Amino acid sequence: MRRAREAAGLAQGRIKNMRQGTVSKIENGLDMMLDTFLTYAASLGLEIALVPIGQVALPKAEAAGDPWVSSPSSST
Repeated sequence: MRRAREAAGLAQGRIKNMRQGTVSKIENGLDMMLDTFLTYAASLGLEIALVPIGQVALPKAEAAGDPWVSSPSSST
């Protein structure tokens, strides 16, 4: 999500309806409420989807070499 924010040219303190400290906590993987995480994702134009484990349908963008989309084998 940090990459999406940076690609949008937004500083942590410029996320709508969120404090800079909250954005920092999210981006650093600290514990947070689910609604806070969803609000942050929506602010970046992203949505969160729940799918059964092992059944992730990757977007067509991956086939085009989109750097935002990672395959399951490239986890960090």
